[in-house]
Amino acid sequence: MEYTQRAVRGAVIVFILSLGAAVLGYLVRLVLARNFSSADYGLFYAGISLFGLFALFKELGMNQAIVKFIPEYLHDKRWDKIKGLLVAVFSFQFMTSGIVSLAFIAAADWLAEVYFRTPAAAPIIRVLAIVFWLFPVDNVFRYAFQGFQKMLLFASVECIRMLIVVLSLLALIPFLGSIMAAPYAYLISYAVLPLLFLPFLWRLFPDFFSTKMLLDKAFLGDIFRFSLPVMVGLVGGIIFSYTDTAVLTYFRSLEEVALYQSAQPTANLLLYITYALSAVILPLSSELWAKKQAGKLQAGIHALYKYAMIGIIPLSLTAAVFASPILRILFGSGYIGGSIVLQILSFGAIFYTIGYVNGNILSGIGKPGINTTIVVGASLFNLVSNIMIIPFFGIAGASFTTLLSYIIILVLTSRKVNEHVHFETPWLDWGKTAGAGAVFAGVMIGMKALLHANVLIEMLIGGVLASCAYLGVLIVLRVLGPYDIRVVKEMVRRGIGQGK
Repeated sequence: MEYTQRAVRGAVIVFILSLGAAVLGYLVRLVLARNFSSADYGLFYAGISLFGLFALFKELGMNQAIVKFIPEYLHDKRWDKIKGLLVAVFSFQFMTSGIVSLAFIAAADWLAEVYFRTPAAAPIIRVLAIVFWLFPVDNVFRYAFQGFQKMLLFASVECIRMLIVVLSLLALIPFLGSIMAAPYAYLISYAVLPLLFLPFLWRLFPDFFSTKMLLDKAFLGDIFRFSLPVMVGLVGGIIFSYTDTAVLTYFRSLEEVALYQSAQPTANLLLYITYALSAVILPLSSELWAKKQAGKLQAGIHALYKYAMIGIIPLSLTAAVFASPILRILFGSGYIGGSIVLQILSFGAIFYTIGYVNGNILSGIGKPGINTTIVVGASLFNLVSNIMIIPFFGIAGASFTTLLSYIIILVLTSRKVNEHVHFETPWLDWGKTAGAGAVFAGVMIGMKALLHANVLIEMLIGGVLASCAYLGVLIVLRVLGPYDIRVVKEMVRRGIGQGK
């Protein structure tokens, strides 16, 4: 139970702070949507998506290498390897991201004319190029903290960064009066962040400068052998994250990009449960696999599977049922057209949650290549489908192809986890949980139809009644039992604060 509780406590910490970062990131979008036109809003996030397509060159698959190897080196007390790992990763990432950034700065005017079809894109591209160059600084802090399993610090980096973005944006808008306030706000955040977190990293590794660094050919070979399949897998993640918007920018209007970029991040809020779970399971599975404690790993996977599915289903269904009012309240009536995207992607979040956790388990046990093959295959399906469907069906087609890709990843990664960890996928329990989710959705839709009240009142009353029905069905179907109650009581007794 110790490792299960440790995983759940760490996931709760990461979820809370990641959700805080997501709320702040969402606030940035709301401020931009309320202060600028939909075309300006779409232009900025089209620029973000363009740089996202080149995320491979700022990561090189090495972020997960930090998370993978630091627990192993700590177990062996090899601080020389930890120093070599951090220096090597930062050096390679900073060099490659710099090359890409300089290329974008040189091509800014051409991209503005050919791809964005507006000269207003050129200065945005130049500032975002500098931000792109600074990404590796953020990476080395975040993933070092994760590797040391300091989940509070790991999750705080993104949260603090987004707080700096919000404060900078609010200060810059009155002075600049244009969408340029957004890229400059991000630039400020990446410049300030290292100054805030350097003391914490120093505390974890106080002898950094005096420790001899291992950086020979064999050591670098180990890093690159792990990072290469992860890097290839990043191609799949990049396609999922950014090609929808990139293809929409090319074939459709910036206004339609704005609709998609209001609904997609709203649906992505649901995925912070996924990211929290995965942030914990990767280093934890690496540690347990290295110690050959397969039984504890299986127990941890079982707990994460169960609680992840139980948690994500009601949240996803709530977002789907109230898609239109959510977008109207947050972004304004002009963005209601994105409700179909929010409904489809909210449903897709259920499949993505388990598939993403599976990928981190496979990476943790030293099988990143398997996850890479699956993700790249699904992402290529997504890319080809986008090119074929988006010109005709726009944002609805983009979201539907993403949903299908999530399903492919869930099915294939589950089979591989079964094969290598000897863990049986709980399809029956998932089916029971889905049935309870259908009851949840039915109650929510029924209360919405009956009340005809303020949307917040409908969500509150409907949510309480639907949750009671949902938990009741889970208990009747024996998805939840006495063991789960004992786990919750033990977590409360020990306190979440011990997960720091």
